[in-house]
Amino acid sequence: DSNASYMFESCNLLEEITLKNDKKSSIITMNSLLIRCNSLKKINLDNFEKKTVVTMNNMFNGCNSLEAIDLSKFETSLVTSMESTFSYCSSLKSLDISQMNTNNLIYMGYAFKNSSSLTSLDFTNFDMRKTLTMSGLFFGCTSLESIHLDNYELKRQSVADFFNKCSSLKNVSLKVNSVLTVERFFKGCNSLEYVDLSK
Repeated sequence: DSNASYMFESCNLLEEITLKNDKKSSIITMNSLLIRCNSLKKINLDNFEKKTVVTMNNMFNGCNSLEAIDLSKFETSLVTSMESTFSYCSSLKSLDISQMNTNNLIYMGYAFKNSSSLTSLDFTNFDMRKTLTMSGLFFGCTSLESIHLDNYELKRQSVADFFNKCSSLKNVSLKVNSVLTVERFFKGCNSLEYVDLSK
């Protein structure tokens, strides 16, 4: 089956899961796959290397016991949408997205919303040139202190609420040029000490 949406929705006793995408499967849609799996603590994606997944909206939304996700072997080169993918992962402390292939990513609004335990994110190799919607990307990431966005230029994108309620954020270096919406970009960032939007 190509559609795995809501497959494990609200499996509240599930603590560990291994997902595979082998030669016999061609999963395209993974929207809300593990949404509200409140007890999930460990997920293995090491055997998910087949290029088939296109959408993964809300995939981990509400997995509030999950502390780490290793995406280094998760094939994402065809993914166009990952809106709210990690939203409300309130225990998530470690998230390595440095190896993610995001060449075709268009929608990623609220991707990390209220992931309130994340302290840093490395976007060094993250390609956002095709991305149109990034509203609320880090909304409510109250522990986020640093983020590496020096290499990126926000241009022609919707970025309202981008850092809204990031109350621990101290430094931001980012180039902003002709964005569509920028309302409440830094609202509630009451620890902010340095901002450079001309990088």
